[in-house]
Amino acid sequence: IHHTFRTRHGGVIPLVPEVLDVFVAMDRQGASYDYWVFRAANAMLDEGGVFYDVGANVGYMTVEVAHLRRRDAVQVYAFEPHPRLAEAIRGAVGLNGLDNISLTEAAVGDSAGVVAFTQRGNSFIGSVAVGESPATYSVVAVTLDEMVYERGYQPPDVVKIDVEGYEYAVLSGARRVLAEHQPAVIFELSPGTLRYGYSPAMLFNLLLEAGDYRFYTVKCVPLLPIEFAAKAGSQCDILAIPPRRRSRFDWFAFELRAGRIDGLWAH
Repeated sequence: IHHTFRTRHGGVIPLVPEVLDVFVAMDRQGASYDYWVFRAANAMLDEGGVFYDVGANVGYMTVEVAHLRRRDAVQVYAFEPHPRLAEAIRGAVGLNGLDNISLTEAAVGDSAGVVAFTQRGNSFIGSVAVGESPATYSVVAVTLDEMVYERGYQPPDVVKIDVEGYEYAVLSGARRVLAEHQPAVIFELSPGTLRYGYSPAMLFNLLLEAGDYRFYTVKCVPLLPIEFAAKAGSQCDILAIPPRRRSRFDWFAFELRAGRIDGLWAH
């Protein structure tokens, strides 16, 4: 590791030359990436909580949460299929001296096995291949139900999902976890969802089948009804909160009303 990047809250991430686009974006966003997603995830976590980072990429969210909440005994499970990015996350664990990160080098979906991945241009950012998308490489795939009920992972309190439109498959493979443990879920709603044959309504209905979730958009501009956001070409992050997490959300909502948080709307 020759060069590193320091996050807003003091975590250190190895700089991966092949994804400089991600680090440039982080630099422009005040040493952060999807900062409002991080704020929402952090607000949902109690002391001793468990955070799942599905689609961890270079490890910003993983390192930021693990570093900031290490004294609260928060445990982070990161899922990243690309070997080079997974290697960077392992490097970050050592650089930060973190013992509260568990890394799974695999994609997450609705079934275990092997899936084809498509890589975009000169960046490692990719997604599960679909339709006419050319397969760049193959990766191991797991489900969250498998990880919890077969491999003994601690069930999550908060799940962040950023998988370029494959969110429905991730949630489908976590139906038992969702129903029995009711984690807060933060997922991206984008036009990419449609290319996998999923509609926004399917995402929301899947969560509603698991429990009485309420949905909030996080830093979504322009503000649109969530059921139309993807079709309109908007890209939003959605915060889905189950009943047991709403006491944590009270603090977050209070901060919003007090003017200290900008960009969260309820639907």
